[in-house]
Amino acid sequence: MIRPASLALVAFLGSIAGSAQAQNTQNVYRPTGTRIISQTEQADLQDGRRLLKLVGACVVGRFPAEAVALLRTGNPEAVAYAEAGVRDQDTQSPIALAQCLHEALNGTQVTMTMRIPERNLRLTLAEAAYLRRHSAPLGLSADSPVVLAGRPVLIGSTPEQSTAMGQFADCLVFHAPAEADALLRGPTGGDSERDNARALAPAIGQCLAEGQEVNFTPAILREYAADGLWARSEAMQAAQPSEETE
Repeated sequence: MIRPASLALVAFLGSIAGSAQAQNTQNVYRPTGTRIISQTEQADLQDGRRLLKLVGACVVGRFPAEAVALLRTGNPEAVAYAEAGVRDQDTQSPIALAQCLHEALNGTQVTMTMRIPERNLRLTLAEAAYLRRHSAPLGLSADSPVVLAGRPVLIGSTPEQSTAMGQFADCLVFHAPAEADALLRGPTGGDSERDNARALAPAIGQCLAEGQEVNFTPAILREYAADGLWARSEAMQAAQPSEETE
């Protein structure tokens, strides 16, 4: 857990609920009169995060323009579908969410339902869209603003919280664009993600008021990095519209 000097705001990791039921076709014991092979199981949080990252990368890979449009203007149908629950056998989902969930499961004999809050959907698409757009860390000019004015913020549950968290994300990326990039480009969970998150500690200290303290988990820092890097990427694209490619 990262423990730098802190910011007076609270960041919440939206829940990603997933349940899986094995479809085992082997000849295993089952009580007489029942067709149940195994009980529904709650997915592990880290496994859920990894699965969501795979789903986001799949969606952006298949429908890059639609994913960017959702990030910019919203897509009520896609958001409603994700929040209601994406199933691996449903072919009617917007932006191929269900198909991408099935692909992420990699052919395993599992039926899964994943409920994705809007915040998490946007963050995972922002991460994937950023990584698709940039093959290397952003190069920021010396006159780049520390905080981007008037940009959409993907994190925060109230306008006030979104403003504070967006400013922190902008500052974090300004002071450590390469380290923030490495966090997104690296694996989800485990020691590698923890090490990548620790590399942001000096930048975190530069973005917080002296004497303040807070605990940042790698998952939370990943959200700040995704929000900040996507916003910075969008600002750079807007400054060079003729070169924009999705």
